[in-house]
Amino acid sequence: MKKYAIVFGILFICMGFIIMFGGCATQEEAVKEEAEQPKEEVSEAEPVEKPVEAAEPEEKDIEIVQRIDSDGDGIYDDADQCAESPAGVQVDEFGCPKDSDKDGVYDGIDKCPGTVRGVPVDSMGCPAAKPSGKTARYKLVLEFDSDSSSVRPIYYIQFKNRFEEIKKANPYLEVLRVEVKGHSDGTGIATYNFALSQRRAQAVRTFIFSQFGVDPGSIKVQAFGEKSPVASNRSRSGRQKNRRVEVYVTVKNLDN
Repeated sequence: MKKYAIVFGILFICMGFIIMFGGCATQEEAVKEEAEQPKEEVSEAEPVEKPVEAAEPEEKDIEIVQRIDSDGDGIYDDADQCAESPAGVQVDEFGCPKDSDKDGVYDGIDKCPGTVRGVPVDSMGCPAAKPSGKTARYKLVLEFDSDSSSVRPIYYIQFKNRFEEIKKANPYLEVLRVEVKGHSDGTGIATYNFALSQRRAQAVRTFIFSQFGVDPGSIKVQAFGEKSPVASNRSRSGRQKNRRVEVYVTVKNLDN
């Protein structure tokens, strides 16, 4: 009996060790398996965006603006600085009447657009006197620098004084025509000199129109180049005299 008791005791002790170590191994394996299992990622729930409904466009009344030209001069009222221009007159880009000869009668209804400034005129823009039938012709000369078509400043004063003399001699007059003849000296090529004389004549035409209000339609321009010298081209003074523009002003004398 004692022998069996010892055997059972040994078996009991062995079973205790087996249970103890076997249980530990099982617990470690369970922990290991749990650690090896992939963890589920936890993410914040993203808000779901709701589709934005497109706003319906607002209906707007379309305003149609009709531009008006009250005085019929071709310039609309919103840009017309002279909105009551008389019918038939010529206007500038601002809608204001033009008066080229400064006689108080607007272009377009002025029957005598070339009237010299200062001469009294009637309602039609013509000198307020009856023509006597007599005419007068005046000559003016401008000289130029070599190879130049620029009008010298001195002529602004000289021409003004000359025109005043013509007006004084003829208190009531009408400019019939103005002849502008360009010339050059004999230095250089003839074709170039002809073109140069033409440029000089054109410059004087512009000068007369802008300074004295003469109707540009009454101004005739001619170029002669070196063909009509008034002095020898061999001297400096002679060449200076040949570099010129001759102006012939024909006026009609009027009675009071």
